[in-house]
Amino acid sequence: MKSEGEAEDDERMGEGGGPFSHRPALLPPLSSIVVKSCRWEKPNRERRSPSHTPPPVTTVAKTRTDSLFENDLLNQEVSKLQKQIQSLKQKSEMKDVGNQKLRKNIKEATTLAADESSKHKAMLEIFESTIIQVEMISS
Repeated sequence: MKSEGEAEDDERMGEGGGPFSHRPALLPPLSSIVVKSCRWEKPNRERRSPSHTPPPVTTVAKTRTDSLFENDLLNQEVSKLQKQIQSLKQKSEMKDVGNQKLRKNIKEATTLAADESSKHKAMLEIFESTIIQVEMISS
């Protein structure tokens, strides 16, 4: 057995007799350390009054998350509206092309109607003149 002095030396130097067993143990074993808090706090002299404290981290994180969510929703809405605008522009262009075709058809129909009308007037004049000539011959 070890003498009382040797036992104290073993406790100070650490058990196991490893490469650093000649040095005294400076720290207590990890199992004896108790963690009181994981949160760092400022000393009392630097604490602000309750009315000037910043919002809790959860509120800031929630506000940022809400803001990002709202931004994402707004971006989706903008994208949706841009697609609608593009679709309406395409429909408008297609209708403009259709309107141009209709205008062309109207012009052609108007020209044709004017030609037919002038032909009709010419035929009426010929009939009237023929009727006058027949009446003159018969009388």
